Amino acid sequence: HTSQPQPLSQMLACFRTLASQPKRPFSLYSSFLRKSEFKRSIGTMVAATAQKNLKLNNGNTMPAVGLGTWNSEPGKVGAAVKAAVQAGYRHLDLAAIYGNEPEIGAALQEIFADASFGVSRKDLFITSKLWCTAHRRNEVKPALQKTLADLQLDYLDLYLMHLPIALDSAVAQQIVDEHGGEVAHAQAARQPRIHALLHRRPRL
Repeated sequence: HTSQPQPLSQMLACFRTLASQPKRPFSLYSSFLRKSEFKRSIGTMVAATAQKNLKLNNGNTMPAVGLGTWNSEPGKVGAAVKAAVQAGYRHLDLAAIYGNEPEIGAALQEIFADASFGVSRKDLFITSKLWCTAHRRNEVKPALQKTLADLQLDYLDLYLMHLPIALDSAVAQQIVDEHGGEVAHAQAARQPRIHALLHRRPRL
């Protein structure tokens, strides 16, 4: 291409500056991020990219940019979802382990019922994920059904295995209680007493 969109040009300029002064990359980067023109450019670029779709091997399309909901505060994630959809996002990246699917489900119903959004279920690409304690064959369907019930949906567009490891439910709950949420697998891997459990293949 002979020219780059303005937001991309600004980012490339930033990266070139960082590469030329390796002793101070983080301070330069932080200074760049604080610039209001950069923030406006990123907002413009994300809004434009959110409208672009990727074609999957099965012929379906997936919006290239989605709203992630990990670490979203309770009581605020619903508002974030509504604001994102209003801004043009059509891909939502969710997961059962995030613990906020019921609130997101309520927000989705408000979106579908509010004509000002102009959005129905078929207009959104919704991804959720199977957590590591439900990898056994008889556990997958109930986990999916709970996610659908929490989200008040009839189907998902994409259902992923959250991580390629299996966790024993009791051990995982202990780790979640101690460390919280999605960091459970990382914390557990550092604890010798359950290291073997993390690497044991479940019987499917």
